[in-house]
Amino acid sequence: MFEMPILTPTLTTPPKRTRAGRGFLPGVDLRTTRGRRLRAIVNAYLSDLPGEPSASELSLCMQAGTLALQMEDLQAMVARGESIPTASMARLSKELARVVTTLNGERRSGRRAGRGGRGER
Repeated sequence: MFEMPILTPTLTTPPKRTRAGRGFLPGVDLRTTRGRRLRAIVNAYLSDLPGEPSASELSLCMQAGTLALQMEDLQAMVARGESIPTASMARLSKELARVVTTLNGERRSGRRAGRGGRGER
């Protein structure tokens, strides 16, 4: 049975559900090109966060990674000269910006100053 490597090397003790990859998109083979790219994008977002990510931050990073992957697909279509639904690209762009802004707010806020990401208020 294939054991998934740790989601991100920046986590000192990853949550049990993501350690073996079973909670990280169950039923998806992350060894594929797109799976590896998604994992790389999510890891990039996670590496920007100080300390251990909370469950909500992990979820936001997953959402941002998925949206970024979809944006890359649309951008590749444009580069190939294909027509794309402009409304879809605008919606994806706005949603990705919203999620990244939320993540940046988490990263910059004083809440994260405490032990392991759970700061005092």
